[in-house]
Amino acid sequence: MHSVMFTIVVVQMLFALGAVFNNNSVFESTLNATTIAEVSGSFTNTIFLFYGLYVYLLVRTDKRRNNQLSKRTQLVGNIFSAIIVPVQILTLFGLVPAVVFAPLFILGGVILYPLFIVGVGDAISNYKE
Repeated sequence: MHSVMFTIVVVQMLFALGAVFNNNSVFESTLNATTIAEVSGSFTNTIFLFYGLYVYLLVRTDKRRNNQLSKRTQLVGNIFSAIIVPVQILTLFGLVPAVVFAPLFILGGVILYPLFIVGVGDAISNYKE
C-alpha cells in the first residue's frame, strides 16, 4: 500500500503543479490554468478515498504489531477513516449534499488528517529498535 500511496501523491503533485507551470509557461498552450485545475480536481475525491483506506490500514496494522502510534493517533486515524471513506463513496454516487460535505471535509481533511500526520511523525521520531 505504501507504493500505491507514493504513486497517488506523485500524481496529485503533478496535477497540482501542472496548472501553475502551464499558466507561467513561456510556450503557447492550448489549455488554460482553469481547465487543468478542473481536471486535477476531479481526482481529488479518489485520492481522499485512498488516504482514508491507507490510514485505516496503517492503524490496523500498527495495533496488530508493536503499537508504535499513540492511542490518540490511532483514535484520530480511525475517526478520519470512518468519516472520509463513507463520505467519498457516497459522493461517488452523488448522495452527499454540499451543505453536509463542507463541514465533513473541514473536520476530516483540515483537522483530523494533519493531526494524524503529526502523530505519525511523533511515532517515527520516538522509534527505538
